[in-house]
Amino acid sequence: MKITKHQLRSIIKEEKSRILKEQHAEANADEFQDIMGNIGELVEEAFELAGRPENARGYWYNGILGRVDPGEYGIGFQGISMTDTLDSLREGAGQDMAEMGYNDAQDGKPPAHPNNEFYMTNYEDGQP
Repeated sequence: MKITKHQLRSIIKEEKSRILKEQHAEANADEFQDIMGNIGELVEEAFELAGRPENARGYWYNGILGRVDPGEYGIGFQGISMTDTLDSLREGAGQDMAEMGYNDAQDGKPPAHPNNEFYMTNYEDGQP
């Protein structure tokens, strides 16, 4: 099969665009992870400054940290946490959770994000 110069240039341009998009997504994921760490540190600092009041633990302290990273902070949280978002940035490389769910089901993979409503709805839709 013969490829013209125009086709080759087009292929190169598409690949370059894809690679740059992936690099940009990874840089975004790294920055997002840094922000998550900063939020956790600031919440811990605010809790200490407030004198570690017990009522704060039940209201804002656990609520914020549970949404940042329930695994790290040992707090049960049902929903999409910042860690889930970070995972989707790293794993999806620009692919949204709904599309990822559908594609995983089509490929016969087990659910990667069983707690993500968008992912699971489309995962179920994508099952043969």
